[in-house]
Amino acid sequence: MKTGKTVSWNTRCKYTAKGQRIATRVLEDGFLFVDIDRGIDGFIPFDKVKSQLEWYEYNLNDKDVKDIVNRAYLHDNYEMITNFQVHLPIIKELKILAEKE
Repeated sequence: MKTGKTVSWNTRCKYTAKGQRIATRVLEDGFLFVDIDRGIDGFIPFDKVKSQLEWYEYNLNDKDVKDIVNRAYLHDNYEMITNFQVHLPIIKELKILAEKE
């Protein structure tokens, strides 16, 4: 799977007047994501979504990334970021990207 892949989208859920804007980046071990409208920064380890990754044969396009992250997020199948300082530059980039949605 290609690490560094970055995807952003708006779910159109009405959490704010601008909807729900999310951005994610594929890391070596999972998906780092931000939801700027709910103020949530999270991480989805690959092992938590292994069956989905196998379904897509680890060859993900933007829609596949959105589907996997949305499903895991909606089912609370993610972790809060524990090593925030390591991921801070990526989180800042993702938040800027999500604001454009």
